[in-house]
Amino acid sequence: MAVVQYRGFTLMRVLRFPRRRRAVVAVCCAALAWFAATSDTVQAASNIPNELISSNPQPNATVTVVPTQLQLVFRNKLDADDAASLGVLLRCSGTTVSLGSPVVAVDSQTVSAPLASIPPAGQCTVTWVINRDIGSLGTFNFTLLISTQTSLAANIETTDTTIVGEIINIAAAPEPRFGLLLVLLRILEYFFVACVVGGLLYIVIGWPEGFEYDTTQRFLRLSWFAALGSLFLVVSLNSARASGDSFIASLNPFTWFGGLNSAGGIVLLLRFVLVAGSAAIAFAPRRVLQPETQVPAILYLLALAATYGLTRVGQNLPVFTYIIGIFHAWSMALWLGALVLLARAALAGPGDRDLVDAVRYFVRLSPLLMLVTIVTGLVQVYLTDGAAIFTSSHGRANVLTLVIVAVMVWLMLLVRN
Repeated sequence: MAVVQYRGFTLMRVLRFPRRRRAVVAVCCAALAWFAATSDTVQAASNIPNELISSNPQPNATVTVVPTQLQLVFRNKLDADDAASLGVLLRCSGTTVSLGSPVVAVDSQTVSAPLASIPPAGQCTVTWVINRDIGSLGTFNFTLLISTQTSLAANIETTDTTIVGEIINIAAAPEPRFGLLLVLLRILEYFFVACVVGGLLYIVIGWPEGFEYDTTQRFLRLSWFAALGSLFLVVSLNSARASGDSFIASLNPFTWFGGLNSAGGIVLLLRFVLVAGSAAIAFAPRRVLQPETQVPAILYLLALAATYGLTRVGQNLPVFTYIIGIFHAWSMALWLGALVLLARAALAGPGDRDLVDAVRYFVRLSPLLMLVTIVTGLVQVYLTDGAAIFTSSHGRANVLTLVIVAVMVWLMLLVRN
């Protein structure tokens, strides 16, 4: 039976389970919350905006033979979802030219779109977009000078990538790099940032005496160092992946601005700056309780957690999706950070009455936090995937998240009883 001594008085046991079993349940809850909260982050690790590295006709080229098809070569491989939603548009002299269905070659990087009508001579503009992602959208121009041919190739469904017209040399695009390492670092990054944000916020709402504990202070400081270190590596790897530079070269922060110029990259840089600035609160947790600094400190922590709700910014999604994502990030960060903080404090040894009250308050608060997390998560799944929940990779990741959250709810009810 778990008993806490407080100034000579013996308090009632906090929970029905022995300490070892409670610790195991707490660790299981933390692990499940960790994986559930980072599913969107893991999916975003492979959601790097694609870019065009070569084409035929080439950008700004002057073409003297009417091409029978357009050829686009992308830096990253196109998966099944990208290929199904790929769009290519050709306009010449203000007239839209009919194109056949884009065909992806066996290398998963080369796309051919056969011309179904003869383009007029003049200035031509090619526009392409992948998976309705405005971060993977681009245009280029070329000039068609001569008179058009009288016919096109009869079979526009061919997958042959031979081009009638200019012949160009296509450089092989590099494979996407650092995939597995980037996923693991993103998971660690989210976990430690949640420990800092959630732990400090719970000190405000449920454990005001917690900042006086040496265990709490060490926990917040170590979590901050781990969060900043893992996020530094995440930003460096994303920069190297987007720019094509080596990992060693991307460790220089001055190179980040060239590779991370997309909307998602800007959010990642903003998160790094906010995590670095949170040291002023993590190393002096009393600032979340002092009247002159409490409101700015709380708003700062909420802004830091809100960046995880903006992970998919720049994509063709409703604005309401990001609002729901912010509330989802807040509730999950508070739940996970408070759970890990209390588990660390409880395992450090017997505490005073305030620790008992903090644990009891967390048990009462957990159902509300889990309800908000589940509802916002379901709304996110509907807004981002809709009917493609089982056919798209992101939808299947969200299904896995729902299963993990269901197990978390079961463990929460087990602890509560």
